Amino acid sequence: MNRLVKRYRGCLAALLVALAAMPAGAQAPDPPWRHDEAPLRAVFSLPEGRRFALVELPARPLPDAPLTHAAAYHGDAQRPVRVAAVGSNTVSLLVNADGLPKDALIAVYALTNGPAIKPDTAFADPQPVSVAITKAGANEAPPSWEEMLFMSTRPGALRTRFLLEGLVPVTSAEEGPRKWYQGGWKRPIYVAHVSGRMLVPADGEYRFAVRGRRPTYLLINDRLVLQAATPRKGEEWAVSDPLKLSAGLTGYTVLMLVDRTIPLNLGWIPPGAEAIAQLPQNILLTGAGPVAARIERRGATLHAGADCTVKPGYAFHGCEARFTPVILRSLHAAWEGARDVGCRWLEGNTLLATSPTHHLITTNHTLLAVDLVVSNAQGQTDTARLNVSLPETTGHEYRLATRLFGVPAIAYDDDPVHPEIHLRGTVPDTMPFDLHAWITPREGPEKHYHETVRLHRTWTRLVLPSGTAHDIAAIRWAVIHTGVTLHTGALDFLRQPFAALPGDLDGDYLVVDGTPAVLLPRRASSGQPPPFAGLRAGQQVTLLDGFLTPPGLGSTDNGADFDRAFLADLQIFGARIPSMADRSIRYRRQSFGGLRANLDTRALDRLAPLSQLTLLQPSDIVVIAPEIIGPADGETLDDFERRLAALAGLIRDALPAQVVLMTPPPGLLPQETLQQPAQSNGDPMRPYAEAVLRVADAMGITVADFYTMCHTREATLAVADGRRLAAETLARTLVGGR
Repeated sequence: MNRLVKRYRGCLAALLVALAAMPAGAQAPDPPWRHDEAPLRAVFSLPEGRRFALVELPARPLPDAPLTHAAAYHGDAQRPVRVAAVGSNTVSLLVNADGLPKDALIAVYALTNGPAIKPDTAFADPQPVSVAITKAGANEAPPSWEEMLFMSTRPGALRTRFLLEGLVPVTSAEEGPRKWYQGGWKRPIYVAHVSGRMLVPADGEYRFAVRGRRPTYLLINDRLVLQAATPRKGEEWAVSDPLKLSAGLTGYTVLMLVDRTIPLNLGWIPPGAEAIAQLPQNILLTGAGPVAARIERRGATLHAGADCTVKPGYAFHGCEARFTPVILRSLHAAWEGARDVGCRWLEGNTLLATSPTHHLITTNHTLLAVDLVVSNAQGQTDTARLNVSLPETTGHEYRLATRLFGVPAIAYDDDPVHPEIHLRGTVPDTMPFDLHAWITPREGPEKHYHETVRLHRTWTRLVLPSGTAHDIAAIRWAVIHTGVTLHTGALDFLRQPFAALPGDLDGDYLVVDGTPAVLLPRRASSGQPPPFAGLRAGQQVTLLDGFLTPPGLGSTDNGADFDRAFLADLQIFGARIPSMADRSIRYRRQSFGGLRANLDTRALDRLAPLSQLTLLQPSDIVVIAPEIIGPADGETLDDFERRLAALAGLIRDALPAQVVLMTPPPGLLPQETLQQPAQSNGDPMRPYAEAVLRVADAMGITVADFYTMCHTREATLAVADGRRLAAETLARTLVGGR
C-alpha cells in the first residue's frame, strides 16, 4: 500500500513540475511530438477494419527540403512504414496498423535528413482487394451502366463487405466473412463492387480487360473505361481503349453481376506488351483509399485538417445537372491554450459554412476544391486545402412531376378555384425541394409563395389561396433543388375572345400556344342580336354532330339520310334567295367521336373535341349539335354548359367562323342518364335545351331550335320523320337567319 502511495505521489509531483514549466493555459500536443527535427506530421484515427493505412504526406515538407523518409508511431510504439508511391506533390505511405484497435491515434512524421526517397517493397497489405456484395433489385441483368450503378448504390440496399488477399475467385460456400450468398430467389443475382489501389510502374498507355459471362464494368480513378454489358463466353476478355496513366497510385473499381461465384478476372496490357495478363499481385497495394489525416506543423498553435465523404450521385430525368452529396468535416486541433476555434469553409471566395461539419450537394463538378480556414480569438489562422475528386457518373436518375389541382379546365368568371401544386416523384423522403408559385392577378402585382418541402410516400403539395377564376390571369410554379430548377409549370386563364385554338392536351387542361390553359367563356347576356345574316353561295358548312346521327334518329345509314334531306331542304328554302342562286354550297358532317379518335387516351372525353378543332378548317359556318353525355358518364348540366360555351367561343374567335347552335330534341337519351324529373319538369332534355339557349344569348349566337320545333310539330325523334324535321329546322335557320 505504501508503495502505491509513494508511486502516486511521485507521478503527481512530476505532473506538477511539467505543468509549471508550461505557459499559462498551454496545452501539450496530442499525441506528443516524437521527432524534433520533423517539420510536420500527419495525425489520424485508424478507421474500423483497417490493418494497413494509406497516408499521404507533402513531397516537400519545407520549401528547400524534400521528404526523404517517414516514421510512424502509435503511442510509444513505432510502426513499420512502406513508401508506396512518390509523386511530384505527394508521397503515399502504407502504415502497418495490424493489431491496433479502431480509432487508434497514429502519427506519421515527415523527415528530411536522409537520402532521396523512393518506393520500396518491404511489406505489402495482405488484403489489398475490397469487395462489397449487394443483392440486386431485379432478376435480370440491367440494360445500362446507370441501372447497374443504381443497383450497387440504391438507398437501403443491404451489403456484405470483406477483404481479399488478391484477385482470386470467391464462392458463396466459403465460411467466415466471405459467406455472402443469402439465397431465396429462383434466379439470385448480386452486384459485386470490387475496388482497391494499384501501383502503376511507369508512365504510358495501358489497356485493361475483364472476363466473365455476366455484365461487368470497370472504372479507373472513378472514370468509366470499360463496359462489358453483353454476354460473353467464360474465357473471353473484353478490352478497353488505351488509357494514359502516370506512374504512381491508381484506383480501380469493378462492378459485376454475380450469382454464387465472384470470378474477379481483371487483366491489363501494359506498355510494350501485346497479350492480356492477369493483373499482377505485386502491384495491388491496398483495398482502401487514403485515411483522413490532419497535417500538423511543428511549433504551430492551430492545425487545420479536412476530410470529406462522397455519397452516390444522382440526377433527375430531363435535367442535365448531376448532383453529388458531399459531407465536409473539420479535423482541426489547437495547442498551447488556443480556445474558441472558428471554422470557415470556402469555395474560392464563396463562404459555404461556418460549422465544423457541413453537408453540401455539388452539381456538374468533377473536382471540388474547398479550403478550411480555422482561427482563434488571438487572430491566429491556419488553412487546409481539400481537393475532392468526384465521379463522372450518377447512381440513379429520379423522376419528378408537378400538377396543378383545384382549377377546372373550363370555368365561368365567378367559379371558385382552390389551387394546389402537387409534387410527385421517386425520390427519397429525406430529399428537400424548394417549391415556388407565382399568381398573376388580373389587377395588381404578382404574388409569390414559397415552401421547402419533402415528399412523403412519393408526394407532397403546396396549397395556394382560394379565389375566383375572375381574379387570376396566370399561375406559374417551379421546383428547385440546391439552386437548380428541375421542373416548371404554368397555367393561363384565357378569356374571350380566344385568339388561338388548343393544339394539344396536358392531362386535364388544354394547351394553347404551348401553355396549359383554363378557358373562361362568357356567361352573362351580350345584349346584342345574333350577327348571323344567312348562308351565301360558295360557303363551307360544317356540322359538328353530337346527336343528329344514330341512335338519336333511329337511322341505320350513319347519317346519310339526314345529309340528303338537309341538302334538299337548302335547295328548296334557298331557291328564292339571291345569295343562294347558284346553290354551290359545300357541306360536310364531322362527329364528336371522329375528333376524339385522334386523341391521346389520357385526355378527358369532354375536353377531347376542343383539342382537335383544326379538323374543322376551313369552315365559314360551323353548326354545333352538342354531344349530350349526362351525369351517368361524369358530366353534370353545369359541365355541359361550360363545355359548350368554350367550344362555341373557340370556333367563333379562333378559326374564325360563324357559329350556329342547335338545341337537342326531347327523348334523345334515357331519362336516368340525364337530370332528375324534379329538376326538369318531367322533360329530361329541357334543361339541356335551355343551357344551349343561355350560351347563345351570352355570346350573341344564332340558334336552330330543334327542341321547340319538335314540340310545335308534336313530333319526337322516336318517329320516322325525326330526321326530316331536324334537316328542315337547320336548313330554315341557315337560309333565313332564324
